[in-house]
Amino acid sequence: MFLDLDRFKLINDTWGHATGDDLLVQVAHRLERCLSEGDMAARLSGDEFVLLAMFEEETEATLEARAERYMHEVQQVLSPPYRLASHDTEVTPSIGYTCFTTADCDHEEVLKQADIAMYRAKQKGGRGCAATSPGCAIRCSDLNG
Repeated sequence: MFLDLDRFKLINDTWGHATGDDLLVQVAHRLERCLSEGDMAARLSGDEFVLLAMFEEETEATLEARAERYMHEVQQVLSPPYRLASHDTEVTPSIGYTCFTTADCDHEEVLKQADIAMYRAKQKGGRGCAATSPGCAIRCSDLNG
């Protein structure tokens, strides 16, 4: 899952980098609440975060359904107002995600696909979510050719 924060640049430019940094810390704390054992979250740069969630679903359909539910759970956790510069401030995520079913995939390509999906969500006006495709599960053979 690839996400970025809507309005982050505006907050940084208006209230300063210290307030922007405070927002990033608050987001990181909220993301921690979304992680299960074996999951990971990382800040890539600026306001971009990546989550890797491990699901042990038996079919592609159940994997896709679980991934979509998880994406909505993350969106719900990140969407309530943040306390910034003594104000309650609405900052929502734009989220893109993809699924992959095997450990030997080209992880760089998987991340790229999730990033593309996130930009599709952002183009809808922010506060959106998008999958790589309607059937989001990627296999190594799909990526490598």
